[in-house]
Amino acid sequence: MVSAWREFGWQRMRFVAPAEWFYTKIGMDPASGDLWLNDAELPRLQVKWLDAAREKRVDAGATLERYLTQLERKARKSRVEFTSERDIRLVTKGGRDLSSLESFHWTSDTEAFGAVWYSPVTQRLFLAQVNGAVGEQGLRALAKRVVSSFDEQPDDAEQGDLWTAYDLVCRVPRDHRLTGQTMQTGQTELRFERRRDSLNIVRFGLASIALARAADLGDWAHTQRFKLWITYRLDREEGEWDGKPAVTFRGPKRAWPERLRARLLNLVGQPYAVALTARVWHCPEANCLFLVEHVHDARSAELLDQLCAAIPATPPSVPAPKA
Repeated sequence: MVSAWREFGWQRMRFVAPAEWFYTKIGMDPASGDLWLNDAELPRLQVKWLDAAREKRVDAGATLERYLTQLERKARKSRVEFTSERDIRLVTKGGRDLSSLESFHWTSDTEAFGAVWYSPVTQRLFLAQVNGAVGEQGLRALAKRVVSSFDEQPDDAEQGDLWTAYDLVCRVPRDHRLTGQTMQTGQTELRFERRRDSLNIVRFGLASIALARAADLGDWAHTQRFKLWITYRLDREEGEWDGKPAVTFRGPKRAWPERLRARLLNLVGQPYAVALTARVWHCPEANCLFLVEHVHDARSAELLDQLCAAIPATPPSVPAPKA
């Protein structure tokens, strides 16, 4: 029985899943990639998306047929029995703008329920399945809850796209592209770029231990980002963010040729990332620290507050499905 659920977001996808599930494979390309979530025992959710923008005709059924054939061949090589069902009653469109939606079920040394569909919103073909042990009680209902929750994030999302990574939850404007990530014990970081701009959003755990080794919150943050921040002439502003201790840093590049170049490019309407704006704040109740760092054109410093406002101290839960 799943006791807690949460919303996940990645590459314009949104879905709900048990809170204990965690990423083990992530796709960095918004057009095509894979996303896997595991629990403590086995892979639970597998998602594959494929770019279909240039396809004249998208055949989701043919994609499913190839997938099931591959699984059957793999089972034969391992001398494991394989059975599959197509067009089962698992999930429906539910008012979503989807086409060629087909649900499926297969059994081998494990068991899975899932669906394949094409989304005209992002022009991608999706295949998502929830895995479990053969005969696992409640697996079908679990898969129905997870797979039916998949949705595309709308183009007019004013707050930006939802991104989640472990206990880090944030919203980032769509014109920022994911370029890197760090997911390790005590630190989760997502890195984005937009032309010359760069954006880093970081959650640090075990804040009480980290701050015990630093003079204050601002010094701790500066030590963490020293290699980059030393190249900027930063002003430090002590204060609060959302009622929590915070320090905000703002300033331009130290090198005057960089500042001169930015001014010249601005005259002809070309932005040039010459300023850094960052904020670090401490959430005692969650024993964590957040750091948002934005390298940007001098005219786009207002994004920092929007980014910080969309970061909760702990991931919000979603209601459990009705029995």
